[in-house]
Amino acid sequence: VAIAAVTALAIGALTWLAVDRSADAQRSAVQRSLQDLAEQRAGDVSRTNVRYSEIAGAMAAQAETVPDADRTTIKQLVQGISKSHKELNGVYYQFEHDQFGRDADYAGQETPTGMFAPYWYWEEGKLVYAPADDSEDPLDGNDWWAVPKTTLTQAVIDPYVDPNNGVMMTSYVTPIITGKTFRGVAGVDYALSDVQKFVGGLKVLDSGYSFLVTGGGKFITAEKKGWAGKATLARLKREDLEPMRKAIAAGKPGQLEATDPFGDADTIVTWAPVDPGGWALVTVAPRDEAMAPVTELRNQLLLIGATPLGIVQASLTAVVGMTAIGAGLAGFLVTRAHWVERILL
Repeated sequence: VAIAAVTALAIGALTWLAVDRSADAQRSAVQRSLQDLAEQRAGDVSRTNVRYSEIAGAMAAQAETVPDADRTTIKQLVQGISKSHKELNGVYYQFEHDQFGRDADYAGQETPTGMFAPYWYWEEGKLVYAPADDSEDPLDGNDWWAVPKTTLTQAVIDPYVDPNNGVMMTSYVTPIITGKTFRGVAGVDYALSDVQKFVGGLKVLDSGYSFLVTGGGKFITAEKKGWAGKATLARLKREDLEPMRKAIAAGKPGQLEATDPFGDADTIVTWAPVDPGGWALVTVAPRDEAMAPVTELRNQLLLIGATPLGIVQASLTAVVGMTAIGAGLAGFLVTRAHWVERILL
């Protein structure tokens, strides 16, 4: 009886240990799958940024070896790129003064100062030429110019809302450097409508969602209308999401369990960096949906473990019953023996 009882306790303990370890493994697998999903989708957005950054990079490389040339030829080059990439809103060069020939020789032709800044953009299906001039808009006040000029590296500019059409835009820019001299910028403008549609349509389990933010926390897409391009993660006023904000600013992936950033359900929030750009794609998965496989596995293992435990318990009950029966039979036989003994005497 004692051995059977110890066996039952041992089976119960081992079953619980197996269930606990298996559930932990399944939980880790679920968390890893959510991280993989975020990284895969971030990679999709990254490929868009890489593609258009490469166009700007190729344009800059072409200009770096040409200190002066026929400006008409360069304008035709930019126009050709625009025709080949109708998804781009604008394609342009912006040179510093006198960094593509003498500006004074072209003063008054396209711009007051003669600055060379060919810009082609699409408007209602038509390709329009609109050269820029810094007398109208100081260059250093624009990120698409100031960032590559200051860092001397390729950049994806933080998205902004075009004041003319209300469309979320970004610019992919590369500095034009000949020797050690900064001569200007090559760039392309891209409306993020397709990226927003892609991120907004991502399926995260059955009812989860995703959104895209910049390294500074500005929403490129958001669950709340009117937040994209204007609000930041700070507007959520959520201390529990502060580790996510810091990790995104540092370009690191991560995951945490928290209340839905835009709701009140328990969720698993996962993020992955989008490079180039320094953005991050964030997925939000309802915790009960994400952990459903863990709960199911735990229940199945408990059921499996209960079977041998039940058999041992039944055996223990039978042994105890048989012991009681044996004791009763022995008592009966002793009583009968004494009765027979008295008769014979």
